[in-house]
Amino acid sequence: KYCMNKMNINIPYIKASELNVSGTKSELLANIVRAVDGDYYISGPSGKDYLDLNYFKGIEVEYFTPKVDNYYSTLYNMVKGLI
Repeated sequence: KYCMNKMNINIPYIKASELNVSGTKSELLANIVRAVDGDYYISGPSGKDYLDLNYFKGIEVEYFTPKVDNYYSTLYNMVKGLI
């Protein structure tokens, strides 16, 4: 919320705990995407090692490797991209 406020990002967001979803691990992640009518899931690069794609039928999965200049400040890296 803090970063969103600092960058004037005013979009609704939903906590997974507010959704009525069940499952564990990959099944839970896929069920969360479906609960918000999503069809796309972005995972960190290590998701290739643990995601069970059988649960993601109809959901496109992308593995994203961030390019981080400063590992100590998320806000710094986010704001740097906006300047």
